[in-house]
Amino acid sequence: MKTGSSSAPFDPTRVIQLSWHPRAFIYKGFLTSYECDHLITLKSMVADNQSGKSVESEVRTSSGMFLRKAQDEVVADIEAMIAAWTFLPKANQQLGGHRIATVLMYLSDVESGGETVFPNADGKLTQIKDESWSDCAKNGFAGDALLFFSLHPDATTDKKSLHGSCPVIKGEKWSATKWIHVRAFSKSRRRSAMGIVLMRIIAAVWRRLVNAKRTLITWWVRMHLPGFVERAATYAPRKRPFRILLGSMKSDG
Repeated sequence: MKTGSSSAPFDPTRVIQLSWHPRAFIYKGFLTSYECDHLITLKSMVADNQSGKSVESEVRTSSGMFLRKAQDEVVADIEAMIAAWTFLPKANQQLGGHRIATVLMYLSDVESGGETVFPNADGKLTQIKDESWSDCAKNGFAGDALLFFSLHPDATTDKKSLHGSCPVIKGEKWSATKWIHVRAFSKSRRRSAMGIVLMRIIAAVWRRLVNAKRTLITWWVRMHLPGFVERAATYAPRKRPFRILLGSMKSDG
């Protein structure tokens, strides 16, 4: 059995429907123990003011970090599993239109609290909750590994998909979130590398002129090159989009 990636293919028998309003499903054992531990090792860090080294925060009760698409083999395998489960392509697991669905993966057990709740869900009053549930979770649907859709099949917003996280009462909660959007980036909208470099240089020069308060040049550019500022701004350097949000919460007690 492989240890560095998912050893089992997508198994629909392990998927349980939680609700139709919103459309929410749980996948039991979606990640292996190895995958959970691997993601946790990529945990968020904060810089120590004195040493400059990255250390864990002793004050924060929650923290998070983003992982790049296919950051490593394990992350790439998880993304492939998500695509198989949701029937949505991996290309849509990036910024591109409205968010259609979210996959929330829990990486650790929490002694008390930390549930995910859907306060507007139709079945919130009929779901059986025992004493192990916190008061927060008793007000809506909760689960430990979820796929839920933010849009109806007709692409309108599903207001019942509103959700939140209960505070961790005891222990520590680790989760990984995957957002899936309506469409992927359009290849036709990609610009040539040389064109991007050229426009970035022009945009940088323009910003220097503005910062230097060269009012005469500013006036001339606006008069003779209408819309230049707006076009140049679109070529400003951007960070590449991130794919998975890895977060942790802990009790403040």
